[in-house]
Amino acid sequence: MIDELILREPSGRRSEAEQSRLTDWRRASPENERHYQQMRSLLAATQTAVERMPIPPPPPIASMMRKPAPAAVPRQGAVLAIGAGLWWGLGVAAAATLAAVFIITRAPLVPNAARGPQALEFVSNRNSARTVRLEDGSVVRLAPGARLTMLADREAVVEGRGYFAIAPDTAHPFHIRSSAGEVVVVGTQFDLQVNPGSLEVLVVKGIVNLSGSGKSVRVTASERGWIEAGTAPSGAPVDSVYVSRALTWLGNFLAFEETRLDDVAVALERHFGTSVVVSDSALAKETVTAVFEDETLAAAAEYICRAVSAKCIIQPDRVVIAP
Repeated sequence: MIDELILREPSGRRSEAEQSRLTDWRRASPENERHYQQMRSLLAATQTAVERMPIPPPPPIASMMRKPAPAAVPRQGAVLAIGAGLWWGLGVAAAATLAAVFIITRAPLVPNAARGPQALEFVSNRNSARTVRLEDGSVVRLAPGARLTMLADREAVVEGRGYFAIAPDTAHPFHIRSSAGEVVVVGTQFDLQVNPGSLEVLVVKGIVNLSGSGKSVRVTASERGWIEAGTAPSGAPVDSVYVSRALTWLGNFLAFEETRLDDVAVALERHFGTSVVVSDSALAKETVTAVFEDETLAAAAEYICRAVSAKCIIQPDRVVIAP
């Protein structure tokens, strides 16, 4: 029933009671929120694929009247071949829903043949941002008009702007390639802008390695780095005001990937402009994995407190997280 509510969300075909039920379910546990984000990412990817798919002309009436052979039930992870007549008969909206169901059962996305058999593309609308959760648990927020092409599990090409919350994996660094240079990360969060011949990154958490023209530079939290094609990469520190202004485009979006609670508090404070205090040093070391879109500070804080089994004290001028 919950999956059905998530699938119906883009169309707005839900009552207020159903919306409230879905919201409560998302806030009940981190696992529920992760499942919700995965469903939304898969549904959005499917919609993009369907929108690009040409609708064939209607098949001859005679062919539609023939009794079809019994359809084999696809195995989990198998590719289901759908005939042109079936796509035409269902229409675009129904076809999108059908494709989403098969993707949810782990049928693979259609690869981009131009970039190789393993490539998967995620494209945001020109007028709105889009959130993508990758197979390794990483989360990417694409700015309007941006494109993310996954060449492999932790190897990507980016066009435009995106905010990355990369899942830690020291054995397999995450590579982002561009015409200007390369970004290599293990587990971190950063804002990335890729233009033809240039690249700029603002690191919010962790360390990013920029390389180009045979040289490299490390960019750490509260630093920005940049590369122009044919030149060595550079980096410089920035203040909190610069970081806040640079991340304004994210709107009411926050992503945490195995992030310490004290760092989560700093991010909440910067985002909402209200003091957030973790009152216990041991509690501050607990980690949080969560994605928030269009949530209030109170709602986000209560969710985080449940995730770490803490108590939230919400006051007019601050939020206190206590054991």
